[in-house]
Amino acid sequence: MSVVTGLAAALAVSMWGESRDRADTSPTTSAPPTGTTTSVVVATERACAGLTAQTVTAGAGDTATVAGVIAAFEHAYYVTRSAEQALRLTSPQAGLAHEPLAAAITALPIGITHCVGVTSIAENTAEVHLVELHPDGRRFDYLQVINVSAVAPAGLVITNIQKRGS
Repeated sequence: MSVVTGLAAALAVSMWGESRDRADTSPTTSAPPTGTTTSVVVATERACAGLTAQTVTAGAGDTATVAGVIAAFEHAYYVTRSAEQALRLTSPQAGLAHEPLAAAITALPIGITHCVGVTSIAENTAEVHLVELHPDGRRFDYLQVINVSAVAPAGLVITNIQKRGS
């Protein structure tokens, strides 16, 4: 692992919460991602395997619901790979800066998939279980608490992301 990749990964872990590496040592049953819909669907299903929450998704999300804005942020981060789009879903009080966020996104391997489980625990707060599934089969789990608030006319935005105890 290069120093840049290692630093970006460390940054991502510190930003998004504690990583619990549960490396998937089972053989990969699908070919490495080739951009086809089938391989992406299989990888996404593997990323979502075992998640239990009120909402489990790797979809594009929306800004109308707590789960929707969290899903939209993760989609911008992992699928669109756009720091700009991700930051549009956060408020300044979230404390995210463009450069470190863009560096963390750039450090992600091509072909990574994700899935997020979101369970509301208060009107504007959710427990989140985020899964990264790397193309080589390694799985990283992040447990978080995320707060949101309404901002007109944008809808909901993320105001705080903190790691959740194991």
